[in-house]
Amino acid sequence: MKIGIITFHASHNCGSQLQAFALQQTLLKLGYDNEIIDFSNQGSREMYKTIPKIHPLKRGIRGRLHYWFKSIMFYKLLKKQAQYYNTFINNNFILSAKEYHSDNDLRQEKFDYSHFIAGSDQVWNICCPDADTAYYLDFVENGKKIAYAVSTGATIIKEKAKDIALYKNLVNDFYAISVREKNSVSQFKELTGRNDIELLIDPTMLFTQNDWEHYFDLNSPIIHGDYIFYYAFHYDHEVNKAVMDIAKKYCMPVYIIEARAWGPLNARKDGLSLCNESGPIVFLNLVKYAKMVLTTSFHGTAFSIIFRKNFWFIDSIIHNPKDDRVKTLLEQVKLTDRIISSEQLYLTEEDKAPDYQQMTDIIQSLQGKSIAYLKENLS
Repeated sequence: MKIGIITFHASHNCGSQLQAFALQQTLLKLGYDNEIIDFSNQGSREMYKTIPKIHPLKRGIRGRLHYWFKSIMFYKLLKKQAQYYNTFINNNFILSAKEYHSDNDLRQEKFDYSHFIAGSDQVWNICCPDADTAYYLDFVENGKKIAYAVSTGATIIKEKAKDIALYKNLVNDFYAISVREKNSVSQFKELTGRNDIELLIDPTMLFTQNDWEHYFDLNSPIIHGDYIFYYAFHYDHEVNKAVMDIAKKYCMPVYIIEARAWGPLNARKDGLSLCNESGPIVFLNLVKYAKMVLTTSFHGTAFSIIFRKNFWFIDSIIHNPKDDRVKTLLEQVKLTDRIISSEQLYLTEEDKAPDYQQMTDIIQSLQGKSIAYLKENLS
């Protein structure tokens, strides 16, 4: 018995790489031989290129050229950051012997896996730049297909898919399906007519803080003194201003780890400081030692909970209301009061940490449900 995992392991994104690591290690701890299928399509490779391609028809040629020139200006910084992510991939994943760059590459391969797992992360989001039907395991001829805590982000397939029947058939070909947010439960029930869609936690939350510290050395803070760690997928100017207002209120610097946001996308002009190091392990370190975590990210929220931090999820104007990933997670752990608008942020007691008194029992229950799902469907 051997399991092949397909997920966004090659993304230069801390959450993507850490969830891939957690799922692989969880399966190993349960006694299942597995490897991550080393797949990244053209969209993924372009998205994380140090110097982006210029697409004249996307977002206007002027904006694309401006971004391209800014990336050239910060080339050394961007190259250094990319190395952190590539090093994490090389040092921490068990990968397939071959790399695959297209769905057709995968279809040509005769895999010997008895089981295939798709997920977690937004692998079923059909509108993201690295979307691919390969993440729906359309290349698999033999073997049991299982979806673990897959996410569609804010995408409703019935509204966005050109061929709805294609996705209905792909999803229905799965032996077992679990998703990460409530909107995915409802939409896949409607799409397929199935009533066995389970809601499970992201793989990162299958680990406790002690588990993460077992795998990675987090004994010494990278940044000394009190600081705010600000982690976002997109560093919006108005949200940046709200974060800096909190920083001034508590006389703390704000650190981010995303060089592209700080440099080419100008977040530095809002007063944000860039950590000298980057990558998933640095992310864990900054979460652990932060006085406060402010985030607009799902995994920024998840790791704040894992490390029992004083955190706030900023529900800004750029947040798609159809995206209920964070809301679902915070409902599961009874911390919905940590969702706050950027306008309200300065008006609340920002230094008041959540009540984590009942958290251990809640998390253990959610972990137990996820482990039972894996064991049952991998038997």
